[in-house]
Amino acid sequence: MGLFLISPERIEANRAVLDEGESRHLLKVLRKRPGDVIELSDGRGHYFEGRIVQGRDTAQVEILKAVDSPTSPPPHLILCQALLKNPRMDWLVEKAAELQVQALFPFSSERSVVKVPPGRDGDRKIARWQKIAAAALKQSRQSLLPQIGPMFTWSGLLHRFEKTLAWKLLLLAERPDLPSLKTLRKSALPPQEFPLWIVLVGPEGGLTTKEISAAERSGFTACSLGPVTLRAETAALSAVSVLNYLKL
Repeated sequence: MGLFLISPERIEANRAVLDEGESRHLLKVLRKRPGDVIELSDGRGHYFEGRIVQGRDTAQVEILKAVDSPTSPPPHLILCQALLKNPRMDWLVEKAAELQVQALFPFSSERSVVKVPPGRDGDRKIARWQKIAAAALKQSRQSLLPQIGPMFTWSGLLHRFEKTLAWKLLLLAERPDLPSLKTLRKSALPPQEFPLWIVLVGPEGGLTTKEISAAERSGFTACSLGPVTLRAETAALSAVSVLNYLKL
């Protein structure tokens, strides 16, 4: 039984209409027919079982019942990642979606090799990553589609989260002497009190002293994953995995 994404706006009463892309995959690639049962996710935490009732160019599905979907327990995770060269950024988006981050915000900083592209180039990259995240959601059989983007400059990113109520972590791979995530988890103010956990991972070249100071003034706490030097995308996913475990 396959899992297909359906926009909430395309659900009316007990009927859902799949968009062109999902319909093509359902009918042309998988060759499903009226009467076949499939699973649907609206990307907002809801998960359904349905039966195809019409299958020509556009698939219409009768919703039979809501189904419990495994979701990550709160607090929710947000990953802020310095832009990486492809295919590494594509890979990171896919794996972060599988690991149930609520949002992924790419950014550029002073030492970033990849900068925020202007205008339509940036929009096309975001659209590409959204498709990758949607495919990862279906593959991992989840019901919550992560927000991908927008992209930020360094100052814009800090301003975005300056007043956000969250446990804010600044991962500095070049500083193994800093407290670990596990140590910070046992701090005086329990992180579970926050609705969001935000982890910020810089570029391969690291953040400048000025940037680190600005992040700390915005409420981020510097931390480390230990003495092993990791690539940026590996560090990001390691941090997300550890934080998912610490939420349990």
